[in-house]
Amino acid sequence: MLQEHRIVHTVLRKYFRPSMMAGVVSALLLVGHTAWADGHNIQRESAVRLLKTVPIPGTDANTTNGKLYSFDISFVDDQTQTYYLADRANVAVDVVDAKTAAFIGQISVNPPFAGVVTCPPGFSNCSGPNGVVAAYPWLFVTDGGSRVVNIDLRTCDLTMPCTPVGDVVTTDNDPNRADELAYAPELAVLLVINHADTPPFGTFINVNTTTGALTRGKKLSFPDAISGAEQPVGNPADGRFYLSMPSVSGPPATGAVYRIDPNTATFEIAATIDQCGPAGLTLGPHQELLIGCNTVYGLDGKVWDFTQDITANP
Repeated sequence: MLQEHRIVHTVLRKYFRPSMMAGVVSALLLVGHTAWADGHNIQRESAVRLLKTVPIPGTDANTTNGKLYSFDISFVDDQTQTYYLADRANVAVDVVDAKTAAFIGQISVNPPFAGVVTCPPGFSNCSGPNGVVAAYPWLFVTDGGSRVVNIDLRTCDLTMPCTPVGDVVTTDNDPNRADELAYAPELAVLLVINHADTPPFGTFINVNTTTGALTRGKKLSFPDAISGAEQPVGNPADGRFYLSMPSVSGPPATGAVYRIDPNTATFEIAATIDQCGPAGLTLGPHQELLIGCNTVYGLDGKVWDFTQDITANP
């Protein structure tokens, strides 16, 4: 899991054409306090606080005593108020009722997800599942081996492995994982990112909205990427995808958000972001991008070294 240390708030109306997107974070990083008067006393309460923990049981496929030791992206389906977590340790997707925080079950598939595995020589990230996006009745999940599956939530029985209604790879014979992904329902198109390849690339995958079948489309390479590619999001307001790029050509401290046209499979830099390492990305209700930073920099403009007498840049 990436530790996102800082949040950058970018107004799309300033830097982009009008847009929109959706995303979810599994760890809330914005912490503040609210205050109210109670007679003559001022009481304070954290704006972000722990409500409930949800124990995740181990599966028979778990090889480390049932512990949740390796997981990746989570996503909440607003329509069904259901939370999904890509759980590599249990070789499944965990399902939680987001309204009540009650554990529902775990989705496994046949053929199974990769789980936590060691890559063959020359490859670096082969485990899975990794990314997850829900758009009822579909649940899209990425996996090792550059695999992408679509699960029909109406017919999937949590007591046994489900057979995906769609099952493709972003590229042939690539053990590296397909990682984060975004879905544009108005286009019925997925953008799936292979972040561990050199250079990283994205793949457009068409979704048959009747059957759920997946068809691999165009591939889009990111040759200027220095540190992979991270979270994409779809924007129904302009029919574009946006993608966090931790570092692009130029100073390593310069990251970017790409704007991607799925019709032409081309991209442009929509905004550059210094001293951040853009990773997480989500869209607010008023055409605003919220960008999670993965790297802390010092006031000297270099990556912060906590062992040195350098102040971190807030």
